[in-house]
Amino acid sequence: MKIATDVRVPYDEPEIEDSGMRLELLQVDSRFPFESSRFVVEPGGCSPPDVHSVAEMWIIIQGTGELLYDQESIALNAGDAVYFQPLHTHQIKNHSSEPLRVISFWWQDKCLT
Repeated sequence: MKIATDVRVPYDEPEIEDSGMRLELLQVDSRFPFESSRFVVEPGGCSPPDVHSVAEMWIIIQGTGELLYDQESIALNAGDAVYFQPLHTHQIKNHSSEPLRVISFWWQDKCLT
């Protein structure tokens, strides 16, 4: 089966955080009603605390982690999906010995506009 080359959406070059996280933004344009990224949190690393005016969803695709959502601790595993309301602080920590891989989507919540 041949796949048209224009159906793939590329990622930007990775951004490396001092906290042990590598982030790649998806190069989306006005065709998409959302933005997206994928990121890896290395063992012992964490994402920086994040709070913003958009709604966001994470899908854990590999590994395990500890989500801090408004200071509440929630264990996450591969296959889990979580939704963050706008203006709520969230952060993920990887206490395991394996990389934690996450896909993120965010969009403007129409209820807030």
